Parts: sequence; structure tokens; C-alpha cells
Amino acid sequence: MICRFLLAQLQIGSLVTKHTRRDVRRALDTLGENLDKTYDEIMSRILTQDQDSVDLAIRILSWLTYTKTPLRVIDLQHALSIDGDSIQIDEEALPEAVSLVSVCAGLVTIERYSNRISWVHHTIQEYFERIGERALTGAKYMMATVCFKYIFLVEAISVRGAKYVDLIEEYPFLTYTAQYWKVHMQEATCIEGCLTELENYPRLEEFAARILQEVFRLDNFNQGILWHGREVLTRGRLYFHDRLRLGKSVTRYHQSQSDAY
Repeated sequence: MICRFLLAQLQIGSLVTKHTRRDVRRALDTLGENLDKTYDEIMSRILTQDQDSVDLAIRILSWLTYTKTPLRVIDLQHALSIDGDSIQIDEEALPEAVSLVSVCAGLVTIERYSNRISWVHHTIQEYFERIGERALTGAKYMMATVCFKYIFLVEAISVRGAKYVDLIEEYPFLTYTAQYWKVHMQEATCIEGCLTELENYPRLEEFAARILQEVFRLDNFNQGILWHGREVLTRGRLYFHDRLRLGKSVTRYHQSQSDAY
């Protein structure tokens, strides 16, 4: 029932863009009979937009398809502000929230209370997982380079004495990049292309680990969780975070709270 309702909603959405009765009649004759056909038609509409809108839509669809965790609007805006020419994180380069939805022709929505951007239905994720390599060419490489450049630019700011807590607040996408930048790089087809300055790699690992320690410290303070230096104890789960190498983080589960002590 939900899929049928979604199908109808998306198909009606395709009709409201028509300006004459002839165009509406032609659209009615060509509407898909299932979701995949409808999504194909929506992708065709997306690709007929002006080039800037097409480029923005493809990047949004790429992030939603391959993200490692749900993204808030502000996270995605910061990710989209980074391109190959970026030498700083520019607030003026953040796309408007309304544009994130409009260029994707009804495929995405902004959740009211969490302010997360997500698919209007889980079948869209499944659709792009099937066709992603064809429709979203270069997506993983793009995401890897964005994560690398974002954390690289923020780390350069930290050298000038900025506090970690201030960086986390000022650069919302930093928490995501600190946690997943290496994962995205490993998934990229040409990892070497992300590492244009190899000598900064160990330094970025240390910076990412310290950012995550600060994030966990803030979370623990806010949630009343015990914090003991490099250990976080919470409901029987014990996390060890190596101070210098994010890649060596491990998680150990305990049978009871007393075991954690």
C-alpha cells in the first residue's frame, strides 16, 4: 500500500511540471507501472535540468546512497560546499536547504524534527544501490576527496590554536569526516588520487582521533556517561580509542556492567 501511494505521489509530481493539456496527456501515456520505471523517469527529469542543478542533484544522490550514517541538512550542505578548487570552507558556498530537495525532483525530503535529509522511501536507496555505479559515476571518489579535503582544511585551522570544541561547533561536517574519511578513501577506486599530500596523512589520523575523543567527551558529559581518559563506559559496552590511530579503534562487549570495571 505504501509503495502504491508513493508511486502515485511521484507520478502526480511529474504531472505538475507540465504546462499544457497536450503535455499532461503525453505524460499520462508514458507513466511507469512500477517504482523502478518511475525512478528512471525521475532521473531523466533530473538530468534535463540546467547543468548546475544536475551536478548538485548527482552529488546529493551520491551522498545519500553511500553515506555511512544519516546526514543532517547542515552536514550535507558543508559536504556540498567542497569542490576541487576549494582552498577554504566557505559559508557562502553552502547550497540552500530548499535547493537540496527541489533539484532531486521529489526523491528526498527533510525530516521535520531531526532536520535530517533522507529518501522519501527506502525503495529509492535500493534503486540506487542497483544502478549507482552507472548513474552515480565517480561518486565514491568524489566523497573520498571531499572528506579528505574537509578534514585537511579544518586541521590547518587547528594549527593556528583553535580549540577542538570550537572546531566541532563551527564545522558541522567535521565529526563525520573524522570518523569516516579513511573508510571513504578505502572505498574509492583511486585512493592515491585522494592523497595529494602524503606527508599529512599521519597528522590527519592524529587530528581525527583527537576530534573524536572530544566528541565522545562532550557526549559523555551531556549524557552523564563515565569518562576515564581513553575509555568510555556505557551500559556494559567498553570502547578503547587509540589516541593516535583511528584505524585501530576496537569495541569490546561485556556481559554485565560490573564486568566493565
